[in-house]
Amino acid sequence: MRADLHVHSSYSDGNMSVDEIKEYAKTKGLSVIAITDHDNLESRYDIERLNDDILLLIGVELSTYHNGENVHILGYFNNNKIITEEVVNYLNELKVNREHRIYEIIAKLKDFYNIIIEYKDIEKFADGALGRVHVAKAISEKYGCTIDEAFDRYIGNSAKAYVQTTNFATKDAIDFLHRNNGIAVMAHPGHIKKNNIEEIVKLGVDGIEVYYPDHNSDDVSKYLETANKYNLLITGGSDFHGINIRADLGTSTINDSDIINLLDKLSIKKGLFI
Repeated sequence: MRADLHVHSSYSDGNMSVDEIKEYAKTKGLSVIAITDHDNLESRYDIERLNDDILLLIGVELSTYHNGENVHILGYFNNNKIITEEVVNYLNELKVNREHRIYEIIAKLKDFYNIIIEYKDIEKFADGALGRVHVAKAISEKYGCTIDEAFDRYIGNSAKAYVQTTNFATKDAIDFLHRNNGIAVMAHPGHIKKNNIEEIVKLGVDGIEVYYPDHNSDDVSKYLETANKYNLLITGGSDFHGINIRADLGTSTINDSDIINLLDKLSIKKGLFI
């Protein structure tokens, strides 16, 4: 049994539909995958429709900050269901904020770089929440640079057309998930440089993403030790965004006991999947 619990679809910044991801997961021998799009749950209806021979979990990756640093929190939901309107309403509000951010970026690209991109040029690259990657794709298509170059030159954190997104405080995001039928998992702790990992743990997370493509063996050992010390769920995932983009689906996974622990925590009947 293998599970990849960190997967992005075209509802955020991935380039494959949930249907396509599911079929691809079969070729990778995965038993469980979680769709964890950025700050939205648009995939949930597809997941409900497609849950048969592979278990698809409804998830989300929330953008948060703690002490001025980005900290991503993965959310998974009890019984694999969204049962409160607060989750959907708040994420819809985030979607509107993201759209406003895109218009700000468009204006700054014109003002600072004389790059002329329209909203429709960006929107066509996403089925759900818009982000900088979609802006980068539009720039790449129109001006011939790579996506990485578009980030580095124009819309990266240090570029003049950068506009900060609206983020949760990390503790607020964890509490938000807990009061809305969910659990909170610290995503890719290896990306956290300014904050102490145990400080984040003490904010109330339920798990830690131990297995991740950027984590080396020393990282894995360290995060396993943290998980055991604080009795946290052990998760892992590829952060898959599409074929030939970053890590492939199934690159980082969890196996039998960790899968069972997660599903038990979520009160999900394992049935034919496990």
